Amino acid sequence: IVAASIGSVVSSSDGFWKVYRGNDATGTLVLDLAATNFLPLPQIDISVANTSTANIYVTNSGTGGTLILEVTKHATYTEDLGAI
Repeated sequence: IVAASIGSVVSSSDGFWKVYRGNDATGTLVLDLAATNFLPLPQIDISVANTSTANIYVTNSGTGGTLILEVTKHATYTEDLGAI
């Protein structure tokens, strides 16, 4: 896997969901979500891929909630059709 992009997002929280690209909250903030959200980003040709080779780190400032991220991976490989 050489990169990953965030596509659709569904969330709810009594606080804020923050999604970073990096190892922790010092990484690049790519999403800051409050209340309830449904973001079908691929339908409008948007993906959240800033620093696409970095980890995805998530925080929630509330006491509960749900976050669903559709993540697409990008890989490079050589297909060996002779092995089929």
